[in-house]
Amino acid sequence: DVKAKSGANAGQFEKLKSGGYKRHCSPTAISNLILTLRPELDADEVFRRVASIGTSHLIYWNMDLFKTFGGTSDFFTGVYIRMALKEFGIANQTVSFGGRVRAAKIKEAFRRGSILLLAMHNHPKYKSHHVLCYGIENNAENVPCLLIADGWSAGRTLLPYKDLHFAVFFEITPV
Repeated sequence: DVKAKSGANAGQFEKLKSGGYKRHCSPTAISNLILTLRPELDADEVFRRVASIGTSHLIYWNMDLFKTFGGTSDFFTGVYIRMALKEFGIANQTVSFGGRVRAAKIKEAFRRGSILLLAMHNHPKYKSHHVLCYGIENNAENVPCLLIADGWSAGRTLLPYKDLHFAVFFEITPV
C-alpha cells in the first residue's frame, strides 16, 4: 500500500477564492495525489493551480446549480489528472481508467503500486464524490475497507467495499 502523504480537505480550500469553491472534490482529490507524490509542495498553492487547470479547460465547473450540476465529470477526470501531473513536473506516473470498482481489480492495482482516484455515485454518505484511495485494510469489525483521503476529513478514512454501489476508478501507476 502507498501511504498517504496528504489528507488535505475541501474545508481548508474553500476560502482560497473570493466566492469560494463549490463541488470541488475532484480538485481536492487530485491535489491530494500531487501532495502524495510531491510532499514538499504547499497544499494551498497546489489546490489553486489544480482548480485553475480544471476551470481554464472547462473540466471543473466551480458551481452548484440546483444541487445537481457542477464539479467534474467522470468523463474528463483522467485528462484532468494527466494535466495536473504534467503541471507539477510528475512524469513518472501513468493514468488509466480502471472501470467499475471490483475488489479483485482494486487489489491488482495496489499490487502494481498504484494510487487510485475513485468516482463514487449514489453512495450512502458521500452521494457523488471523488476521493483518493491508497490501500485496503479491515476496520474494527474486520470488514474490508478502502483506505481513502475523502476530502472531508483531515487524514485518512476507511470506506467499506459494501457501500460502493456504483463507483469507477482511475489508476495512477509508477512507470
